[in-house]
Amino acid sequence: MNRKHTTNSTTVVNDRRVLVESDTKSTLLTYLRNSLRLTGTKAGCATGNCGACTVLIDGAAVQSCQISLHALDKNNVQTIEHIVKTPLGNRIATALTQHDAAQCGYCLPGIVVSTYAAMLSTESPDPMQALQRNLCRCGSHSRILSALEEVMQATDA
Repeated sequence: MNRKHTTNSTTVVNDRRVLVESDTKSTLLTYLRNSLRLTGTKAGCATGNCGACTVLIDGAAVQSCQISLHALDKNNVQTIEHIVKTPLGNRIATALTQHDAAQCGYCLPGIVVSTYAAMLSTESPDPMQALQRNLCRCGSHSRILSALEEVMQATDA
């Protein structure tokens, strides 16, 4: 007999309270993409190494492919869909676009979320530090860093 153990919890995703029914193997990434249809958070490596699936949980940047949905309860989750609607998130996304910072763009949601978290958590964020857990496979890293340096310097002024 194959019975899945499921639990119910509530959490907040992009300022909206949601009831989460999960089994012990579901990840936050799967829930966001498949149940909530928030597809801006990308599925990349599934090992927590590429950063494509980065979201904020209670203000901290985390790889959603590594977060058990079962462990979430009353947390505040923010995805790229929410972050780009904020003034700072929009500035970050706009700078990346203006600098033609990625060939395919697959990594950009995670990069925006990681940068946003870094800029909120420190007075003088460093682009290299902010992107420590993000990988761009296209080779656009120098343009990404230029765009982020521009946004970070403008914020310092």
